[in-house]
Amino acid sequence: MQVAITTEGTVNECKIIKSSGSERLDKAACEYVQGHWRWKPPTLDGKPVTANTDVSVVWNLKDAQ
Repeated sequence: MQVAITTEGTVNECKIIKSSGSERLDKAACEYVQGHWRWKPPTLDGKPVTANTDVSVVWNLKDAQ
């Protein structure tokens, strides 16, 4: 997925680039990243800037109940 990182280091946008094959898992991954992941935002001339980056969430459903 591709995420947009704010100057505060939170994710304010998530776009699926390569689906897991499950719309529910794709949605859950975006919601999790938006709700839990934080970044130290990049800087330009010493000031925080927004950025986009690609990330992956790997689901291991082998032992899921």
